[in-house]
Amino acid sequence: MLKATQLKLEELREQSLVIFKNLYWTRILTLQAYDPGAEKSWPIGPDLCDEYDFMFQIDEDDLPELNLHFDHVKFSKTNPNL
Repeated sequence: MLKATQLKLEELREQSLVIFKNLYWTRILTLQAYDPGAEKSWPIGPDLCDEYDFMFQIDEDDLPELNLHFDHVKFSKTNPNL
């Protein structure tokens, strides 16, 4: 990974941890084998940072061709008042 790209990734990670520091994922817990001491929420920021790491590793030349199944122009014409 290029140095500039690595710096951008690190900056994105730092910003995400600050922006999402008070937001958490929650899970639906079953009553079977319920453990009241188990963790019930997980911070979103670290999960986003893991996704950034994955996305920055994708080689742009290996991406499939974009094939849209949604025509935004046609949609805008048929739904003008949204």
